[in-house]
Amino acid sequence: MSPEVSAFLIQFSIHIHQHGSYPADHPVLTSAASATVFRLNSLLLDRETFAVGVAGDRLLIDGTFTDPNHAVLRDLARQLHRQQLGAVRFWRGVGPHELEDLVEEIAAARRAEKPLGLETEQYQQRWAHIRLDGQTYDQLRLAEDADGGISFGADVPLPQTSTTQKLWMALAAAALIGDNAAIEPEVDAAQVAKAITKRREDAKYDRVIVDYLLQMGREISRAPAGEVAPMTARFNELLGALDAETLERLLALGSTLEQRQELITMVNRDLPVSTVVMILQAAANASGQAMSHTLLRMLNKLALQGSDGPQRIRTEADAAVRETVRRLLDDWTLENPNPLAHTGLLDRVAEGQSGQGYQLPQEQAALRIVQMSLEIGVVGGMLRDALNELLDRGEVRTLMDLLRESTASPAVEAIWSHLATPAALEHLLSHDDLDAEAVEELISRLGSRAAIPMLDALITAESRSVRRRLVTWLRRMGKELGPLIVERLPNAAWYVQRNLLGLLGTLPGLPPGFSPLPYTTHGDSRVRREALKLAWNSPEWYDEAVQRAVRDEDPQIVTIGLTMAQERLPPGAGPAVLAVARRRDWASEIRVAAIRALVQVPTVPARECLIELTMTRPRWFRARRLVQRSPELLAAIAVLATTWQNDAQALEVLRLAAQSRDGAVRAAARTGMTP
Repeated sequence: MSPEVSAFLIQFSIHIHQHGSYPADHPVLTSAASATVFRLNSLLLDRETFAVGVAGDRLLIDGTFTDPNHAVLRDLARQLHRQQLGAVRFWRGVGPHELEDLVEEIAAARRAEKPLGLETEQYQQRWAHIRLDGQTYDQLRLAEDADGGISFGADVPLPQTSTTQKLWMALAAAALIGDNAAIEPEVDAAQVAKAITKRREDAKYDRVIVDYLLQMGREISRAPAGEVAPMTARFNELLGALDAETLERLLALGSTLEQRQELITMVNRDLPVSTVVMILQAAANASGQAMSHTLLRMLNKLALQGSDGPQRIRTEADAAVRETVRRLLDDWTLENPNPLAHTGLLDRVAEGQSGQGYQLPQEQAALRIVQMSLEIGVVGGMLRDALNELLDRGEVRTLMDLLRESTASPAVEAIWSHLATPAALEHLLSHDDLDAEAVEELISRLGSRAAIPMLDALITAESRSVRRRLVTWLRRMGKELGPLIVERLPNAAWYVQRNLLGLLGTLPGLPPGFSPLPYTTHGDSRVRREALKLAWNSPEWYDEAVQRAVRDEDPQIVTIGLTMAQERLPPGAGPAVLAVARRRDWASEIRVAAIRALVQVPTVPARECLIELTMTRPRWFRARRLVQRSPELLAAIAVLATTWQNDAQALEVLRLAAQSRDGAVRAAARTGMTP
């Protein structure tokens, strides 16, 4: 990317972040808005429109992805992606009111957790020079590029498709995410099934897939006659390509009991009976329902006759299977499969009596009591004793699994109130193989009481993926998190300090008495970056933060510091900026940013540095001339034309530039640094 594009995107990200940290009338927001509009309009001088594509943790600019390791741009990409935006477009003529309104909407939507991408139509009349595109497969297509990576083609119109075909494409896109596969209307069902089978231990992924399957089934039931047959065939082909283990995994992790029953009802109505029996068995296993082996064998034989037998038998077998499945769904019970002694125990639990007279093995008794309480909805002293025993043995996840499969009853809420404790959360977080769904449920029930176990787990976690999950959960907490973070910062490892400082940046305000400045001199550059982000957003620390940033040895920190310095260079930072401008071992874009910042340094050393960057060294009998064209030369000439137009030595440089045969050099001398 050009420095102009990078500077705008960084400023845009900072502007959004500041809207979440300052009140609406704060002067910092006024300054940020002016800077953002200036950078955007500078980009639109030589182009009619500027589009920013959004792809997870990257942005797509003019066909090129941003670096996913660039902290500021990655944060901007993730913010826009969480708003379900596929692209943001700007047209020449965008004004400060429109841009400020956009930033306010992004900041407000983030706080309200209401994605902008779902309501893009209401903004089309509101803004004349800005357009938001949601994440829809009508405007965005994934395709494999020459290097084997994924590229995003905006405004590539897909063929006119029906609603069922669009659902199929959305299902395929969700299933194939990360597989670098093209999403086309005729994508192979076997390929989609292979991707689903390969993706294991991801409950959120499974829930998305099941949700799309249910939507397709509902749409098939009401689709026009001409669309039903091909989509039913594709639906059946996909389900048939999934093995029994994958189906059971999808239904166990990705659906509720009601959703499983709905799916069975759909396939029983529209799909071949062989598929119906396969789904029925997977749903029974996922729900913990034991099906009779005799009944299952009978259904499989009938399904075989329903597909391969003579026509008369085929019709009768098909009808018999479907009727049996309907009856199973209506009343899936047995008359009384329990031994008499076990039935007596059930009766005594229901009456609140002790369980004397029937002893289960010690390791099973507590779990069986919890299961029975959930089944019959009875709460009592035996349940509390059983729960305490299971919690003492650390079987938190076992209890969570039981609760997921249970319908609402007094026992469910009683168990939850007993289970939702910081100690239970601490136990779940002590495992690297986090049960994300269980943790999220406990966090939602504990509220602010979940903060301390999560922060302690963040400090001790050795797995990077676990730390990422914890940071994501902690970001949802409120301002009460601030003092707890500050308390743990000093003695934490560097990677924990980085995460904790990043968490502080998500809070509406920093804790009283806390200063990020001590961490801006940390030995690890990643910690320094997070600390400097906090300092830049406060007028109290802004000057010191910029001065430390431009003196830093980390190129990313220096780049961001120079970007900030172009708006206002603190007193005393001039020599450090001069040193960066002279460093020929650094990237050109960093030196250009430093040269442009010298417009705020009207000193003799700054003038000498600019002339040194533009003119060749004096030699015997040879006149000095401009050095070879480079971004540094153009930036230095522009600064001289802006700040030193009345200086004799600078005028000599500007005269040579005005006589140059290079149009860009002449333009730099003529226009200078036009605001």
